[in-house]
Amino acid sequence: MPERLPGRGSLVVDSLEPKSAQKCPAPSPVLLTLRAWQDWRTFRAPEPSRALMEWLWRLIPPGALVVPLLARIPEGSKDYPLDRYSARGVPCLPDAATPPLPSRDRNAQHAALLELLPAAHQRELERQAPRKGIPRWRIEAAFYRDLVDLSTLEIADALDLRDDASRNGENGSRSARRYATHGRIHLRTLGAWPWALSTDKRALLPRGWHRDQRYAAALADWHHAAVTATLRDSLRTIEAATGSTNRGLSASVYDAAETAYRTVYEHHTAATAAGD
Repeated sequence: MPERLPGRGSLVVDSLEPKSAQKCPAPSPVLLTLRAWQDWRTFRAPEPSRALMEWLWRLIPPGALVVPLLARIPEGSKDYPLDRYSARGVPCLPDAATPPLPSRDRNAQHAALLELLPAAHQRELERQAPRKGIPRWRIEAAFYRDLVDLSTLEIADALDLRDDASRNGENGSRSARRYATHGRIHLRTLGAWPWALSTDKRALLPRGWHRDQRYAAALADWHHAAVTATLRDSLRTIEAATGSTNRGLSASVYDAAETAYRTVYEHHTAATAAGD
């Protein structure tokens, strides 16, 4: 898979990548606000594989801002349920999207993200039809290639891509490679982790990205924001149950969410270190 090699200035270019894919908007800057008590190493991802996919999905709390990939989405729509069983996607970094998503308000963020997402369409058997479904299938191809580490042939089989010439002559799928190229760029514009952090003009991920501090720290920052937001939403309902008419976020709710996250995080980080 083509990528920028660490410590080198040259770019290893796959000749099968379309020239048009080399033209894409520069990534938005990602500002990290990692807390002093957070250790970025706890968020280092496994090697790209199905294990990485499952590990990542276990990190996603209910209602979190994610770019949905494999959720069941109604035909012709962008809607997807926000319960814990359908968060089959990747974290969305709101400041890294193009344009950036609204800050703080999760409902506004979800609404803005849905405006950017391509609509879902059921693919016709053994065909790339309807054509309006291709943008979403390209996103899936990039996900399968970069995070699940499927081969281009495996992706071609999963997406019903039929390019027998490249299969026989190159032992790979040119169509799957092209789909993944466009999908990476689209994922970066959506602020999708990890592609949102790529500085490559085609949003290629560098070798060993899953062990890199920048990628792990961004995931840690997102996870803290996502979990504490979910905790605040839950704790706010307790205030409502007591008869409080305050519609805003009280200091007690904010502090309780922060304390809960830090307490559990530090406890299990210490327990894991002791076990080592």
